[in-house]
Amino acid sequence: MNYIYKFDDESIPFWIYALFYVAYLIPSLYFCYKIVLGKKRYCPSSITTAFFLLYFSLFVVFYCVGTDYFRYRDWMYLYNFSNWDKERIYLNLIFFCRTILTDYPYELLRLIVWGGALMLVYRSGCLIRKHANPGLVVILLFVLYSGVFSYARASLAMSVYFVGLTLFLNAKGIFDKALSIVLIVSSYYFHHEMIVGVALFPCLFVPFEKKNNSYIAVLGLIVLIFVISFFFNNTEVLDSVFDNEEISSKIEGFNEQEHRTFRFSTFIRYLTFFYPFYLVTKAFWRRKVPHTFAGLYRVTYGILLVSVAFMVISGLRSIYVYRIMYISMIPLALLLSYGYCNRFISKKEFLKICMLVLLSRTIGFMNS
Repeated sequence: MNYIYKFDDESIPFWIYALFYVAYLIPSLYFCYKIVLGKKRYCPSSITTAFFLLYFSLFVVFYCVGTDYFRYRDWMYLYNFSNWDKERIYLNLIFFCRTILTDYPYELLRLIVWGGALMLVYRSGCLIRKHANPGLVVILLFVLYSGVFSYARASLAMSVYFVGLTLFLNAKGIFDKALSIVLIVSSYYFHHEMIVGVALFPCLFVPFEKKNNSYIAVLGLIVLIFVISFFFNNTEVLDSVFDNEEISSKIEGFNEQEHRTFRFSTFIRYLTFFYPFYLVTKAFWRRKVPHTFAGLYRVTYGILLVSVAFMVISGLRSIYVYRIMYISMIPLALLLSYGYCNRFISKKEFLKICMLVLLSRTIGFMNS
C-alpha cells in the first residue's frame, strides 16, 4: 500500500494550504460575480457541472488540509483493529477497500465515503427540484460549508439523515415513508453523533416558522439547558455520541479559560450558520412555506437550539457546540437554494453571507 502524500498532519507544507485556499477562493468569487450579482436568478448547468467536478477533485481523493485526512489514512494502514471503537460499518469498508484496491485503498475509501455523501446531498436537492435548483444546493454547500463538509464519517451520516428527512417530507406512499425512516435511523450507524438528529425528528411537528410560536423556542432552550446539564455529569454518554476518547482528548486540551474565551474567528464562523438561518427565519415569518421546507426549517431550528444550549453550558468554543451546529449545513444549503430561487432572500443578503464565509475561510487560512 502506498501514500499519495508523504508528509503528515504536523508537517503540511504551507503551499498546500495556499493551493487549497486559492482553489476555493477563485470559484467562490466567480459564484458571487456570476450568480449572486448576475442579472438573472438561475444557475446554468455548465456552472453546476464545473462546481460539482471541482468539489469532487478537491475533496474526494486529494483533500488533505486538516487532521481528518491523516487520521483516516492511519486507520487504513493499521493492521490491528482489536481496539476499534468507531462505527462497525467503516471497519468493514476499510477491509473492502484493501481487497479491491491494494495500492491506494485510502483514496478508494474517501471516494466511497465522502463522494457518497456529496451524491446524497445532490439527491436531497433533486427531491426539492420543484421549488429549488438541486445544482445550486451543491454550489452553496461548496461556497458556504466545504471546509466543514470535508469531514468523512460525520458528513456521510448527515447526508444519509437529510436525504431520509427530505424523502419523508416528500413521501407519497407507505414505502417511501418506511424507507425514509430507515435512512433517518440508520444515519446513527454511520456516525453516532446523528443521535442528535434522530432525537430532534419530532421537531417536524413544532411550527417554529410561525412568529407567534417563538415562545416555544425559548421554553425549549430552557428545557435543553437542564437536560444537557444532566448529561454533562455523565460524560460517558456524551463521549459515546461525540467520538468517545477522541473528543475527550480534545476537550482536555482546552482548559476552562480557553474553553470560554471569545474569539473573533469563532464569532465569524458561527455567524456563517446563524446569519443565514436568521434570514430564512425572517422570510418564513412573512409567508406561507411549502411543507417540505417548513419541515427542514423546523429540524434546523432544533439543531441550532441544541447548539445554543451547549454554548450556554460549556462555552462558545466547546467542541459540542460546533459539532452539533455543523449538522445544520445541509438543510441550510437546501433552504438557501429555495430562498434564492424564490426571491425572498435578496442578492445583497446573499452577498453578505458569501462575504462572511470568505472572511471566515481567510482567517482560517491565515491561522494555518
